[in-house]
Amino acid sequence: MTVPQTTQSCFGSCSYLSHHKDWLVDTFDAKDFDPALYEQLLTRGYRRSGRHFYRTRCDSCSQCIPIRIKVADFEPSPTQRRIFKKNMSLQIRIAKIGLYRSCFELYERYAEGQHGQQRAAEDSLNSYYSFLVDSGLETSAITSYFLDSGEKSDLVANGYIDILPNGISSVYFAWDPVQAKRSLGVYSVLKEIELCLSLKKDYYYLGFWVPLSKTMHYKAHYVPAEVALEGKWQALTEDLKKELEERFIDT
Repeated sequence: MTVPQTTQSCFGSCSYLSHHKDWLVDTFDAKDFDPALYEQLLTRGYRRSGRHFYRTRCDSCSQCIPIRIKVADFEPSPTQRRIFKKNMSLQIRIAKIGLYRSCFELYERYAEGQHGQQRAAEDSLNSYYSFLVDSGLETSAITSYFLDSGEKSDLVANGYIDILPNGISSVYFAWDPVQAKRSLGVYSVLKEIELCLSLKKDYYYLGFWVPLSKTMHYKAHYVPAEVALEGKWQALTEDLKKELEERFIDT
């Protein structure tokens, strides 16, 4: 497998662990990248943001662990089943990735509500486009979740995904803050696993599992899962999960 030439960059403090101050990544940019090669690179810790492909290479930390679900074996928990049932009335549509006004406006509400981000309109649109719309893969798509309010259907969430030869990779998910009680993030994972099955894909890639991160630890709640360690996928058993958590606590 040939990996494009990369450069190493520092993006300041870690987004997942507040006590890690230097977030170092290997990066390369690509306008048209082979989805099959990208799926192989997922095993080596790469992720995509727009045309930007990266993997973390922090000297003092290795907690960004790729995680995936083997969808044929997935079993939702009782809590996940309740959330799925609560949202069954939502209508879902999938479309090729594009710059849709309704999706951008929802993203703005999400960014402000969840992260307090407020930018000038032009800067915000440019940032959104380069982050989620200007994909380096031709197989990127967007899933839209609608709530029927009687006279119209209101857009309440969007999932940004890459459809790969053997799986679907989750890129990002944004939801309307007024719908917080619906647990739409959980629901989107369940629906995207369903989409994998309908497209006859084997895996659903959840990105990074970060064992000691409050915001990223949840990914291990979808079982059975596999994690990539030293370039090889292996089952995330309870024993392995405990071993990894204890290893990172010690470091």
